[in-house]
Parts: sequence; C-alpha cells; structure tokens
Amino acid sequence: MLKSKTAKWIWFFIKLAIVGGLVAWLVFSGALDFSVLRNIHFGYFALAYLYFPLVIAVGVIRWRWLLNAQDIHISMWAAFKLTLIGYFFNMFMPGATGGDVIKAYYIAKLNPEKKAEAATTVFVDRALGMYGLLIIGFVALMLQAKFFFSNNALRTIAIFFLAIICGSFIFIILFFSKKLRKLVRLEAILNRFSAGGIIRRIDDAVMLYRSRKKLVMVVVLVSIVAHLGALTSTLLWAKSIGVRFSGEKPHITAGQFCVVGSLALFLNAMPVSPGGMGSGEAAYAGMFNLYASGAGFKQERKQWLTKRATAIALLMHIAAYTVMIWGAIPYFFARKMISEALEKSEELEMAHVPSDNSGQNVTVKENTEGSG
Repeated sequence: MLKSKTAKWIWFFIKLAIVGGLVAWLVFSGALDFSVLRNIHFGYFALAYLYFPLVIAVGVIRWRWLLNAQDIHISMWAAFKLTLIGYFFNMFMPGATGGDVIKAYYIAKLNPEKKAEAATTVFVDRALGMYGLLIIGFVALMLQAKFFFSNNALRTIAIFFLAIICGSFIFIILFFSKKLRKLVRLEAILNRFSAGGIIRRIDDAVMLYRSRKKLVMVVVLVSIVAHLGALTSTLLWAKSIGVRFSGEKPHITAGQFCVVGSLALFLNAMPVSPGGMGSGEAAYAGMFNLYASGAGFKQERKQWLTKRATAIALLMHIAAYTVMIWGAIPYFFARKMISEALEKSEELEMAHVPSDNSGQNVTVKENTEGSG
C-alpha cells in the first residue's frame, strides 16, 4: 500500500514537471504571452462557456446508451454525477489513475456480474467520441484539400491528420474483421491469456457493438455535435482575443480553423499532462505556427497568430478547470468507493494481472442517489 501511494505521488510530480517544463518552454520561446489577454472581449469569452453544458449532457447520454446496450442500467442522475467525477479526476487529482478508470470501476461495483462489460463501455465511449472529432476534421480537410496540399507546411498538417484517421480505421478493420481475427488466431490467443475470463469478456463486450451499428452511428453523430460545440467555443475564444475569420486579410478562415483546431483538440486529449495543460498549449502553438508558415505569413504576423493560438488553449483550460471543479461535490460524497477503486487499480497495476474477482462481496445499490 505504501509503495502504491508513493508511486502515485511520484507520478503526480512527474506530471507537474511535464506541465511546468512545457509552460516554461512556451514562455521562453515567446509562444505564451499573457499580455495577449489584456484586451479580451468578455462577451465572446462568456458565450464560449455554453459549450460545457453541451459536452457534459452529450457525454452522459452517449455513455448511458452504451451501457444500455450491455444491459446495464443506471439513472441519468447517477451517470451525470459519475461523468462529473471523471472530469474532476482528469483535471485535478494526482496519480496515474484517470477519470475513465474511476468511472469503469464504479460501474463495475454497481454491476458485479458485468464488470468487464461495464468497464468496456467507458473506453468505447471515449474512442467513439474521438472518432467524431476526427470525422469533423476529415470533412473540413476534404473540402479544402486544394489549400492544405498547396505547399509542404500545409501538406504536413494534412498528412499528419490523414495518418491518424487511417491508422484509426485500420485498427477498427483489423479488430472487427472475422477473417483477420481467424487468420491471426485471435480467439485462441484470447482464450490462452485470459485471466479469469475477463479479457475474453472484454472482447465479447466490444464485439457486441459490431452488431449494434445504428447505435454506434448515433453515438458518433452526437459526438460530432459535441465537438462542433467545442470548435465553436475555441473559435469564440479566438475572436475574443482579436483573431479575424473574415473581412480584409483574415488570419484564418472558419473552415481552415476546423482542420487545424480539430487536430489541436485531438492532441490536447492525449494523456500527457493533467487536463492537457501545457501539452494542449504546445499542440495549438505548433499546429497554428505550421499553418501560418504554409499560409505565407511574415514572421511578425506568424508570431502574432501563434501567441493567440496558445492563448486559445489557455482560455480553454481555464474555462475547463472552473467548470470541472464542480465534480468535487459528487466526488466528496462518493469518495469511499472511489478510494477503493484507486486502491484496486493500483494493486492491479503492481500485479500486472487483471482481476475478475474483486468486489463480489460488496453490495451497492444501482443508483447513487444517496451520494449527494
């Protein structure tokens, strides 16, 4: 136990060091300039906040659909609180355990006979959400293919985006193809290495969605709606600090922003630092600097846009932290079970073996209405 707690805090300080290093690099390189925020338009800034209720609502609804497909039923209120707890954990809590792991373990506790299926829904939800974002960027890229393939700098953005999309779809095809699964003898591999049958059940739970194509399509569609909201918010934050999307000499068009912004949001979602702080700013700075180079901006204009891009990510994170901190309320009332989840996840990480026998003697009522 002592070792696991020590490891948790070591990992926390490693994350802090990553954030500090990235922020220091951005400041000393000139990409992060806090003076950019002096003349912020607070109307646009406040309007961008409307995105957060949308993304939370979509996240709750989407996840409940995936749970229902596995014949796991929780109340909308319980799903809402668990979603807030997940966001809170991703943004604020130390250690290597993320909000998705907490949600997965919590649902597994509520449904001990369907641990693997419950856990699978959390990660399928995250994956399908990211596919929604990639689809937006892909459509925007195809509509402006001539522009993004016009020179090496812009082509780098396009090829990088296409590589991510192609890699994602190749993985889906390889995983879900019956012929390929048979060719690589995946069934035999799963049966051989399954600890207590849990890997087998996780695979079965994921494969269930192959027969629920309509559900998957609807989940991806609502994810697209949520990510369009995210892009609209970042566009509003950009406008709040002076970025022009139309008129004489626009810095970037809305369509171009969808391509570059989608890629930056995707990179921001990578689990490099807590809530993407630091790594998200670096992603925005890098992508928009590359865009400015390809668009033929002179050095001064390129630096101007790069600073605004970094500030967009900073504003996004400030807004996210001020909203997601409300997850502390349901976390406070559910902290006992969450502590158990943390301890169990740390035990599994140390043992390097998945377990299918935890929590069988724990009785928890279906909903968490009493937890706040």
